[in-house]
Amino acid sequence: MEGANWMDIRSDRQKGLSYTEIARKYNIDPRTAKKYAESETRPVYRLSAAKPSKHT
Repeated sequence: MEGANWMDIRSDRQKGLSYTEIARKYNIDPRTAKKYAESETRPVYRLSAAKPSKHT
């Protein structure tokens, strides 16, 4: 999803939907729904640095 439904999630929360109901609607974890609903800005995703291989 990567934040595409962030505004929809915030809107649903303001309408009174629970985090569990939002999570079911968008097929995400309730903790993620809570994080999005409480976020003032759209979540920004950054890739982490590549980790070295264990087979070196």
